[in-house]
Order: sequence, then C-alpha cells, then structure tokens
Amino acid sequence: MTSGVARAIAFACVNEGASRTIILNRSVEKAQNIKTDIFEYFGEDAKGRIEAGPLEDSEQLDIENILLVQTTNVGMY
Repeated sequence: MTSGVARAIAFACVNEGASRTIILNRSVEKAQNIKTDIFEYFGEDAKGRIEAGPLEDSEQLDIENILLVQTTNVGMY
C-alpha cells in the first residue's frame, strides 16, 4: 500500500485538470499502483496526463515548470 497522502495529491492533481502528473517512488510498483487506480477512476480523461516511475527519474524533471510535493516521512523525525 502506498501513502494515502501521495495518492490523494495525485488524484487531486488529475481531478483539477493538471496537464501532467508524475508519480515517482522508490518502489516503481507503488507508483504504478497509484497510476492504475487513477486510470480506473478517471478513465479516458486521465489518458496521457499521468506517469509513474522510479524516484531516480526526478533528475530528469524540468525544474522551471514544476510543483514538487514530497510525501515521505523519511528525515522528518
């Protein structure tokens, strides 16, 4: 199971019309699970607007045009 916060934020981004939502996780399987759930909920409306991948893909993001939300509790204690 993935973080409820990450899932909620991804759903909200798609629901509010974000043109592109990228879910990155240390576990690609967890990111894919959220993506799958979003496709099941939104159907064709989410097609082409949501991606999932490994956390390492963050190095390829265009940091000029991004909203980055970090939901892990690592390092927060």
